[in-house]
Amino acid sequence: DYVRQQVQEYGGERELIRRYFPLKSISDRELTLDDVKEYLARMEKVRAILQLKTKVSPVFATPKKIKKFYDAHKGEWMLPATVKFRTIQIDYLLKGNSYVPPNYREFAGPMSARDYAKKLLERITDGEDFATLAKSESNGQSYKDGGLHKTANDEEWFKKEDLIEPLAEFLFDENRKPGDVSPIIDGPKNPSGEVSYFVLKLEESRPERALSYKEAQIFIRDNMIRKEENRRKRALIEDLYKKAYIYPKEYQTPWTES
Repeated sequence: DYVRQQVQEYGGERELIRRYFPLKSISDRELTLDDVKEYLARMEKVRAILQLKTKVSPVFATPKKIKKFYDAHKGEWMLPATVKFRTIQIDYLLKGNSYVPPNYREFAGPMSARDYAKKLLERITDGEDFATLAKSESNGQSYKDGGLHKTANDEEWFKKEDLIEPLAEFLFDENRKPGDVSPIIDGPKNPSGEVSYFVLKLEESRPERALSYKEAQIFIRDNMIRKEENRRKRALIEDLYKKAYIYPKEYQTPWTES
């Protein structure tokens, strides 16, 4: 039940009621969760009506309009540089931590964990296979794939802004080549002193490039449709607002506990 979940999230029924009814009630009746349910049902109907009245057909974004927009904004339709990489992650965690990563081992302190990562890097430098070591040693969730870094949706290519700065700095260096292995990279420390150490291997890289018209047209079409829907929605809401009855100011004071 959605309302009950929100009661827990907001810390009680009164807090949830305040969330949806921040102004004083103009009657003496005490508001309840039934009022919240009725309000949510009413808002769902409002959203459905807004969607129906402001929906734009894809026909609105004609091929001629899309091509004209593309030609006028050619330099703006860019695919960012991306990389595919593997990682070996060694974690230093405090004793008693409830999270137990894969291939977990305890260390006396953060420097012990860093020294362990350094020994793994030396083994890679001596010729051991990076992916094989990642499977048996890495604490990261990508260990099963030989350290190949992936998103939750199994996407393997990452933009610079997708990564924490120390990792991005190595992977997106202009002199970086596929097959390059990083030195030990220190991850950010959390307030308790826990930290992760990384060894990276760049697998592939793709430079930034301009999107062709064929590649860009679906993004342009969706963008044009979304802008027109938002314009219609604003116009509809403004029109409804002009016709709406607004409560007198004395009833628009914030809710206070009596």
